Amino acid sequence: MSGVYRDFLEYNGLLDSINVFASVKAEAVLDQAIQIKLMEIRKKIHEGKLPEISIKELSANLTYLKLVDKPVAVRSSATAEDSASASFAGVH
Repeated sequence: MSGVYRDFLEYNGLLDSINVFASVKAEAVLDQAIQIKLMEIRKKIHEGKLPEISIKELSANLTYLKLVDKPVAVRSSATAEDSASASFAGVH
């Protein structure tokens, strides 16, 4: 899990909620109760705010790379963010 992602989850009180699902098998997400919990987490992620330190670091890096006014792509999931039994790419 990247540092900024972990910081975001902690800052928005989501780390424990996310960790609960780390051991859930992929087929279990079809369960309606789990889907409801995942929808709640997804909503909180969409409503979440980046910690100020992350904003400052991002701004400094974009400035250093001369990308402030240019579009950039962000990878949504790294292999280290996946669980041992399932990929979370595209889940959020």
